[in-house]
Amino acid sequence: MAIQEQIISSNRYFSNFKFVTWASNCRTSTIWWIIFILASTLYGLTAQTSVAWQDSGTFQWRILIGDYVGTFGLVCAHPMLILLGQIAKLIPIGNILWRINFISGLGMAIALANFMALVTLITNNRKVAVLFTVILGFSHLVWWIATIVESYTWVVAGLTLELWLLVKLIRDPRWSLLVLLAFVNGLTFSFHDFATLTLPVYVLLSVYLVWKKQIPVWSLGLASVAFLIGGALFISLIVCAAVESGNIVTAISSALFGPSRGIILNTSLITPYTRANAALASLSFMNIILPLAVVGVIRFRKDLGNILALALGAITFIEIVFIIRLGSEDQFSLMLPAMTVISLASAIGASYLVQISNRWRQTVMVLGYASVICMPLIYGFLPSVLRGLGVEVQRTRMLPFRDEMRYFITPWRQNEKSAQLFSETALHQAAPEGIIIGDNTTRYPLLITRLLNSNMHLAVIQLGGKPLPSYDSHPEKFRQLLGDRPLYIVSPIPGYINGFDKILHDAEVQKRPGEVIYRVFWKKTQNEKEN
Repeated sequence: MAIQEQIISSNRYFSNFKFVTWASNCRTSTIWWIIFILASTLYGLTAQTSVAWQDSGTFQWRILIGDYVGTFGLVCAHPMLILLGQIAKLIPIGNILWRINFISGLGMAIALANFMALVTLITNNRKVAVLFTVILGFSHLVWWIATIVESYTWVVAGLTLELWLLVKLIRDPRWSLLVLLAFVNGLTFSFHDFATLTLPVYVLLSVYLVWKKQIPVWSLGLASVAFLIGGALFISLIVCAAVESGNIVTAISSALFGPSRGIILNTSLITPYTRANAALASLSFMNIILPLAVVGVIRFRKDLGNILALALGAITFIEIVFIIRLGSEDQFSLMLPAMTVISLASAIGASYLVQISNRWRQTVMVLGYASVICMPLIYGFLPSVLRGLGVEVQRTRMLPFRDEMRYFITPWRQNEKSAQLFSETALHQAAPEGIIIGDNTTRYPLLITRLLNSNMHLAVIQLGGKPLPSYDSHPEKFRQLLGDRPLYIVSPIPGYINGFDKILHDAEVQKRPGEVIYRVFWKKTQNEKEN
């Protein structure tokens, strides 16, 4: 009791936090634009301004060269993101890599504005809606992924709009709402096939509404057409792949699974990446979201009605179960849709508690304000605290110039330039005639830096079997085409560079102080030794 009284009395210290109270008196459309502008500003100011590692570097490269398909199967194509990148390239504001990275920030700003409108529609409590939108916006994963180019923020932008339409459709069944819902889901499908996770719920709901004669049966056909129109960009790639391969099943499999079938269909809850992903995921819940989400789920049926509770409950269950058993090293970054539905349940739980009594209302609001204030402080100081305690990130291969602790814990990246420093150093090291063989993490930063810097065009980066074939498959042809040119690899660890592991058997590698890539020196053959 004493603790609760202290929390209530501390409310005076948050009296200057006027935005939530002021916004609760505005129209939802006005608040939508305010949240969009503020979130865009935050993510724009903290977006990475240079080349990025890993998947984000791949997206940067594909946007720069206009590649809508990629090289990792259609499941990784995400063509709508590439299309947005073509638009970003035309806008003469900031450097081109910042504009590309800021695409994610814009998607997240739309998602947050939609989230606020969704919570307001469900709970009819704007104050709670705004507060929990701010909490979600400052959550670690949301902020972290909004500063580098990724498709997930746009998936959540689509998901929040879909859920808003879903609520409207259940409360006021109209065929036009179903058609619009199908179109938005198709559009989300062109960003990422995550959209298919919620599609079964929408299909079952539409069939139920037809069965109840609340919408006409022909609306199902119209909704199907709307989905195809919304997803036309991605669907056209699937059709082209089917025509090229002569097998529609292969094309669909590439779109849904690609080379990651084992990861996507994984059924084990424990993988080699579970511990690291769980640690990173915990950063997004250093607030009041999780306990209130439990309250929200319990209140689903009483507060939402049977049909809406069933639909939202099913979507929440699907999103959470999908991500929990996903056997990917990127599991942490893929949990954004699940994070969103958990936050929705949390807002519903908070809306219930604030109605119980004034004491509960003040407790929830004060803890909410405290969450907003504490989260950035945790992200900023935690790396130094952990390092002071002797905790360090252990990786098989450490990336040059990258502070692993700060890279993953601190979401703002306006000064994160490790990939750029690595690429510039590596290209200078390999110039003027060297060939660099990189892995998926480093290859695209090298390519982008070489593309955007005319003085670094002398070194060559291995890409897609060019200029050299796979050494594991064609060692003699590889050596013949290489000739006397110096050869470099980014890592001597077996398995990091597909198709080139045998180099480690037939050669020695050397990296001198100050260098970031390894020079390859061929071992002498028996004939060479005899001569």
